Amino acid sequence: MVDTGRLLFDEDSETWVSEKFQQLAEVINDWDPRLRLLWIPERNRGPGDIYPYAVGFFDNEFSEPHIILYLLEEELNSGVLGTLFNMRDNAQNVLEKLENMEQAKKIMEAKAQMEHQAELHDKARALWKTPLHTYTMDGKVFHL
Repeated sequence: MVDTGRLLFDEDSETWVSEKFQQLAEVINDWDPRLRLLWIPERNRGPGDIYPYAVGFFDNEFSEPHIILYLLEEELNSGVLGTLFNMRDNAQNVLEKLENMEQAKKIMEAKAQMEHQAELHDKARALWKTPLHTYTMDGKVFHL
């Protein structure tokens, strides 16, 4: 079993997705709005298809995606972004590929840090605005 982190409900597809999937999908789409990380439902996969995820290229908003990369659950990490960077740069030598992988890793770490900071900000705002005298958060009781 692969650790996917928390599960989040995606309102667009009306399915539960892992936090890792959502983070990676946001980073890929921010980097190039024509690219999207896609989940392929089991009913849409062929008998030999083992890849539940793909990166699709959309020419425009209404086009069908051109699949450029198929992925397993274990591959949902910064390596996907590094592979996309290598494809963009047509990286040929090992140094270019390693630099792209390192850049992708830093971007994913920055994204995780930004989300953590936003979560802390939301918690602080909730504490600040509460009319209650005691507040429980993450199993801790705060007396205000």
